[in-house]
Amino acid sequence: MSYDGVRRRFANLPFNKRTDIVTVYWQLQNAFSRIRTRIDTEFGSKEWKDIDPPVQFFPECDEGKNTGRNIIRKQGAFFGTRNEDFPRLKQIVQEEVRPYGFTEIADVSDDDVFWVDFYNIKDGGYVGISMTKDKFYFGMMYNTDCHPVPRGLDPETSRVVPGDGPPSGTGSSTAPNASPSS
Repeated sequence: MSYDGVRRRFANLPFNKRTDIVTVYWQLQNAFSRIRTRIDTEFGSKEWKDIDPPVQFFPECDEGKNTGRNIIRKQGAFFGTRNEDFPRLKQIVQEEVRPYGFTEIADVSDDDVFWVDFYNIKDGGYVGISMTKDKFYFGMMYNTDCHPVPRGLDPETSRVVPGDGPPSGTGSSTAPNASPSS
């Protein structure tokens, strides 16, 4: 897919059929943890910067007549890679986010930067990676777009607890695509 500039992609699924925000958050947090580990293993330990802390609350969003929550998070950046490393870095990210529906790739690289976004056109959101060609600075982020709130959890008043997945009792364990194996 090729286009001028960055074009926002909206979810194709009806709002109430999308994966809830808590599940999406944990899917991506865990995927990026694996991505950083794989990069460190393959390319040597990196001094990761720009990793947003665990989310405490999800901002409100509106999509049509639906109110949900979304989150945008930086997932790490480092100096010290080479231009020829970018295809492998892209492959690592793609392998980890594809199981969660981020399958449409938009490469908007230019003379100065490698820039690839992985869109989830079914459920919404995108994962972005970029690397400057002159400074060899690689960075990653995601934007979930608007998702429903799981039953029994109000992100405005409920704290999100760090861990390996959605907190029990959120209703998220039964959400579609809760893990790559489901």
